[in-house]
Amino acid sequence: VVVGAEQRLDGVFNVSPDGWVPGERVRELTGSSLRMKLPERVSEVWSSLQWRFQRGPIPPGLRPYTRSPWVVANDRLKAHGWAPTVTNEQAYVEGTEAGWWTMITPKRRQELSLGAMVAGLVAGLVAGFSLWRRWRRRR
Repeated sequence: VVVGAEQRLDGVFNVSPDGWVPGERVRELTGSSLRMKLPERVSEVWSSLQWRFQRGPIPPGLRPYTRSPWVVANDRLKAHGWAPTVTNEQAYVEGTEAGWWTMITPKRRQELSLGAMVAGLVAGLVAGFSLWRRWRRRR
């Protein structure tokens, strides 16, 4: 912005770091593994629902940009003396919210998993006992 204001630049200039980030590196940065490939329409509906309930990092309108690689050229702005101050990885991390699960310590994650497992086990036992009692009454 400073370069544009000082030199009174006219036209469109892209502000972006140099280079690009491969998909594998993006998955490393997000901490997610490869995901199941869904049909396009199902994927659109799913990502819209995630965004609506604040569980998805990408607004539905930006989804097409995630389907294939693309690079933004910053050469016009660099020709006027501007230089990027962050890398692509830094820009991605700063612009993407981490999921709530990644913000929890491993110990707390283990405690939550154990609690969920115990709750599931108790629910299964209660359901099994109820079915057994119902079956026994009918005899």
